[in-house]
Amino acid sequence: MFFRWSVKDFKSFRGAESLRFAPLTLLCGPNSSGESSIVQSILLIKQTILYSPIARPIALNGPLVRLGVFSDIENFEAQASNTNEEHSIGFGWELSTAHRLISSDDDPMHFRTAELSTILVDFSIDIAREGDAPGPSDAATGRIGAGDVQG
Repeated sequence: MFFRWSVKDFKSFRGAESLRFAPLTLLCGPNSSGESSIVQSILLIKQTILYSPIARPIALNGPLVRLGVFSDIENFEAQASNTNEEHSIGFGWELSTAHRLISSDDDPMHFRTAELSTILVDFSIDIAREGDAPGPSDAATGRIGAGDVQG
């Protein structure tokens, strides 16, 4: 189960922003406040894992979501403040791989949940833009930055 999803400089999110998930999480807010961007970022990672060729770090356009070119998904304030040629966005998530119920010694009908394992992943995608023209597969070119996987 997801516990946390984070984005960095993705669409309407400037800097790093993190969202905690519960068993039931509703995304709601005023228009253009980022609800759709959260869903698009999750779909973007799934689409990249499932459909992106190895030579491309991210699949911006595919069967799950069509996001255009890299400059369309990078936060516009981050674009304006970045004076070098490299631009980046970041994603991260934290999930629990298993739970178990433990009964209380005082009350055998009262259970608590014990977390067995948590996985934390944070990474960035750095793009050295040579133009925004989409390539044959409409995917950005670049490299995946160093990330942390903890288990």
